[in-house]
Amino acid sequence: MFADDIKLYSNPITYPSQLQKDLQTIRHWSDAWLLPLNEEKCAILHMGKNSPMRNYSINETAIKIITEEVDLGITITSDLTWSSHITKICHRANKMLYLMNKAFQLISTTSAKKIYTTYIQPILEFGGPIWSCDRISDRYRLELTLRRATRLPYGNIRPPFEERLRAWNLTTFAQRKQRGDIIMTFKILTGRFPIQAADFFQVNQDTRFRVTP
Repeated sequence: MFADDIKLYSNPITYPSQLQKDLQTIRHWSDAWLLPLNEEKCAILHMGKNSPMRNYSINETAIKIITEEVDLGITITSDLTWSSHITKICHRANKMLYLMNKAFQLISTTSAKKIYTTYIQPILEFGGPIWSCDRISDRYRLELTLRRATRLPYGNIRPPFEERLRAWNLTTFAQRKQRGDIIMTFKILTGRFPIQAADFFQVNQDTRFRVTP
């Protein structure tokens, strides 16, 4: 539950009728407290290739089936890929770059970097540890946004991308993404994040190692 939204999940193979029972329980609760549910805003997102694609209902009204849903700013799809999410954040970031380019005919490297790190970078990196950019096409689109941003202060004559990164004191998007994932993994494994490490990682308890010359 978050604000006025409720999300339920269940394994339809192991527990085929559990989700429908939970929906009925919520309906009875909402009726008892005079808080009617809006069936039109309810949706079912089936995940995985082996999902039996069952139909569910509330108040005898069939719940619509969707293929993707934006959950707290992250686009979740039924096939659990992230291309749709990356498409959306790149579109938002490029719109911001367009406005930035129109607003400033001349802009210093310092000012351009500050605008990028304040307004554009957070769009691209929001919820980074949750989603992955494992596809080459997705990585290219994310990196292209950074390339476009670093071009702004230079006009038509500009140094190579690597030199622009050094001037901005930035790394590539892929390197920054990997760094964020490593930091999150460290926090989970050391108990600094409220997630059970055993749910995600199997730690090798064997501390022995052999060095091969």
